Amino acid sequence: MSTISGESHTLHLQSQTASGVFWTFLEQLGRRGIVVLVTILLARFLTPDDFGLIAMVSVFFAFANALMDVGFRQALIRKQNASQADYATMFYSNPVSDLHFNTFPGITSFYGGFAV
Repeated sequence: MSTISGESHTLHLQSQTASGVFWTFLEQLGRRGIVVLVTILLARFLTPDDFGLIAMVSVFFAFANALMDVGFRQALIRKQNASQADYATMFYSNPVSDLHFNTFPGITSFYGGFAV
């Protein structure tokens, strides 16, 4: 059974790190590119009033997505021996992510009764 020398292990770790950084950068670039493209298409096809409504509501969706992305998924994926309690925590925290669907009346009143 062969062992990896310290120097070889370090080079392997650096290679994996560089690959991870590259793919993460590519993912973020693609995600942001799609957002820009969708925004341009919405601006082109919607009236200014409708586009303004979308922009106002998107603030609340962005906030809800930030609440949803608190790191549970990443932690559960990386955990070697996930317990049933870990899975239950992830399962029961997901309804919090659906909070934005229950807040539409609040959003409407926040903006003074606009048709959201």
